[in-house]
Order: sequence, then C-alpha cells, then structure tokens
Amino acid sequence: MRQAPVSVLLLLLAACAPVGSTSTPEFTSLVTRAIPPGDGQLFISDESVWYPDSNGFSDLRDQSLTQAVPGVLIVATDAVAFAQWNGDRYNVVKEWRLVDLTDAQIATRGFGRRLVLQKIDNSYDAFAVTQETGRKASEYLLAHIARGAQ
Repeated sequence: MRQAPVSVLLLLLAACAPVGSTSTPEFTSLVTRAIPPGDGQLFISDESVWYPDSNGFSDLRDQSLTQAVPGVLIVATDAVAFAQWNGDRYNVVKEWRLVDLTDAQIATRGFGRRLVLQKIDNSYDAFAVTQETGRKASEYLLAHIARGAQ
C-alpha cells in the first residue's frame, strides 16, 4: 500500500523535469542555438540563478529588492547571456557584452558562490551556479570574463 504513494510522487517529480535540462544530451546544442548573432561562440554554460541588480549576496539583506530568476548562464566569446526555457528552446532574456563589463569576481557566503559582473555604469548582476560543477564553472567563467573585460 505504501508503494503506491511513493510511485505517484516519483512520477510527478519526473514529469516536472524541464525538457531543457542540463542533464539532457541536447543541452549544448540547445544553448548554442540560443546565442544571439554577434555574441560569438559558446565558451561555457551551466544552470544558474540570476539576481538582477545585485552585488554578490547583498540581496540577502533585503529580499524584497531582488527577485531570483532561474535559467541558464551562457558565456560566449564576446558576451554573457542569461536564457530561460520556453517549451522547445532557450530564449535569451538578458545579455551583457564583454566590452561593457569592468569587473568580474566571485562572491562567497558559506558554501554559496556567485559570479558578480560589474558594468561600465557601475551597476551589478550576480549569478549562482546551481550544479555540483558550479564552483569550477564559475572560476572558469570568471577567468574568461576578466580577460574580456580588460
């Protein structure tokens, strides 16, 4: 009798998995197709949470100011983009040209790590990478963005 509720729960959880998940074999090709023309070639991408107008973990002090936006962080050779799944493809909802960035750094708080981008106008955006590989990926992103921002 107890197996039926567990089976139903597992079925519901499986149904909630997004088609555009990073665990699918098509992930890289889906992300590559989402890169806007002029942004260059795919450098690296990963699941992420975008914290608009946030410098590191500053949103923790006043959570009413920042909304967490789940999606995929894409770093191409000439830009950084953030995309969300739209049923059959990723749509870029925001992009940052590398020439418009003045700084890229990693902010830490406990076990959390966020890639922080500073733009020419002194505004910030932060990204938490949600997968196990996030730490290595964010360091790799940091190095690429820092080179492009110079």
